[in-house]
Amino acid sequence: MVRLTEMHKITILQMIGYGDNTRTQQEVVRLFHVKFPDLPPISQGTISKIEKQFREFGHVTNNEKPAQFKGESLENPEVLIDALQKHFENNEIANPTAQLVTSKFYINA
Repeated sequence: MVRLTEMHKITILQMIGYGDNTRTQQEVVRLFHVKFPDLPPISQGTISKIEKQFREFGHVTNNEKPAQFKGESLENPEVLIDALQKHFENNEIANPTAQLVTSKFYINA
């Protein structure tokens, strides 16, 4: 399965049309394949997802989800402490607590 670029998704939305000048999903599938013969054919489901995303969010950008924190290290706190310590050492922060206190984003709770 090929990931469609933002430009491909916008092209699909333009092919769908708006108002009284809309095409069926099958017509859009055919037009997309004619316009981009080097890409594998897309399905009607792909068109539905793109149209739904645009209607819900107002854009079709590829939003990659950020990496999720894996909970295994919570079972072993030493791993988490080591990872944080390496992070601060790599970023050359001598005293992370002091930096947090002097930061403009610090909120005294």
